[in-house]
Amino acid sequence: GTIGGNTEDAANWTILVYLAADNNLEKDAVTDFQEMQAGVSDDVNLLVLMDRAANDDPAGGYSADPIDGVGSFSGVRLVRITPGGVEDLNVRGDTDMTAPQILEQVGAMVFARYPAEHTGVVFWDHGGAWNGFAVDESSGSGSMTPDEIVTGLQKVATDTGIGKFSLVAFDACLMAELEIATALAPVSEYLLASEEVVPNHGMDYSVLASAVTGDVPQFATTMIEGFRQQSDVMGDLATVTMSLLDLAQIGPVNAALEAMQQAVAIDPSASV
Repeated sequence: GTIGGNTEDAANWTILVYLAADNNLEKDAVTDFQEMQAGVSDDVNLLVLMDRAANDDPAGGYSADPIDGVGSFSGVRLVRITPGGVEDLNVRGDTDMTAPQILEQVGAMVFARYPAEHTGVVFWDHGGAWNGFAVDESSGSGSMTPDEIVTGLQKVATDTGIGKFSLVAFDACLMAELEIATALAPVSEYLLASEEVVPNHGMDYSVLASAVTGDVPQFATTMIEGFRQQSDVMGDLATVTMSLLDLAQIGPVNAALEAMQQAVAIDPSASV
């Protein structure tokens, strides 16, 4: 839209997909990237920071398959997926995706350049609950901890004037935890994540077009349903969980938990 003028043609959402696939999920990352191409619409600025592995052995979960706009590569690319095609934004490097500085630099660029009513970051990779998120094989480093994720997001929100993100989502295992929600409450309005292990196919991004027509509950409802339907087709529906958490409610939840702990401490024999 025009600056200070009519912005009816502006996107409803800006979403950065932090696609950490320098590991044995690379093959699934390529599939999800293709789903994003199928699901993109004019209602979303869809930016993908994709890190790929040097290993190309398909038996191990790796892939040499090209993606539109950038071909086959290892290391990092930042692209914008649009209904008209994939635009390479010329970000290069063999990057450690567990380093919060990468999230800070790319996030600040993306959310400053592509403002929208709703803002979201999707973290895509292996997840380990309170241990953190992401495996980056070429750097050999550990996970990005919840504190590091929050530090990175806070810096992006401050630098770009967002205030709070509308949504942080994890297409990763085990991230719908009270510890994660408590950490994220200062920087995001909602958390979309799975309590249980997420199958390799993860979320179904081909449903994005209807997800981004509305607000966070609309987005979440659509993505949850898409995930469930795809899981049903893949035969793993019985194992999947995904939920939307209103992070404004995390304070009262922690207060209630604290009260319960105090009550138990007074009389442990009555705790059963």
